[in-house]
Amino acid sequence: MRAARFYRNRAGQWLARMEAQRRVLRRSPDSSIDSSVRIVSPDLLELGARADLQTGVVLHCGGLEWSGGRGHVRIGADAVLSPYCVVFGAGGIEIGDRFDCGPGCMLFSSRTLYGHTSAEPPGRSHTLGAIAIGDDVTLYAGCVIGPGVTIGSGAAVGAGSVVLGDVPPRALYAGAPARRIRDIPPSGSPGTDR
Repeated sequence: MRAARFYRNRAGQWLARMEAQRRVLRRSPDSSIDSSVRIVSPDLLELGARADLQTGVVLHCGGLEWSGGRGHVRIGADAVLSPYCVVFGAGGIEIGDRFDCGPGCMLFSSRTLYGHTSAEPPGRSHTLGAIAIGDDVTLYAGCVIGPGVTIGSGAAVGAGSVVLGDVPPRALYAGAPARRIRDIPPSGSPGTDR
């Protein structure tokens, strides 16, 4: 009996995941979504042309009771979310075109407040802060981006970095917490690979 219930639940989860993906792909037919991608609140997700969501990506677009119904995720054209990235958009996440996100990156536009009680109304036990990421941004593997962060166009964040403050355009940041390493020269400048 337990095994049958387990497999029914797994089948139901798989069907729900496939239906969420179909709803998104109807609006963005030229995008690519791996069958393992999990999308919560698919109506609050907007994908640009040719976006690529790879194995194991989780997109929680908000819209649930705990966030007061708020949230959305917008991913620009030609953006790539590599395997096992996690995106929590209860506070809103806007990602520009040609975004390149390495494996295991995590973007959180909300966080739990310390010392909250379960008796508090929905949304009060979390702080929400929109994340804005410009065009042509690269996040290397394992980055964590916190709520309220803006990352300017052309910026890059080193592997394993924790970004809790804004990153200006065309800057390389790295570390935990992330700090400025250097400026990134414009494309085509001597000594650049961008």
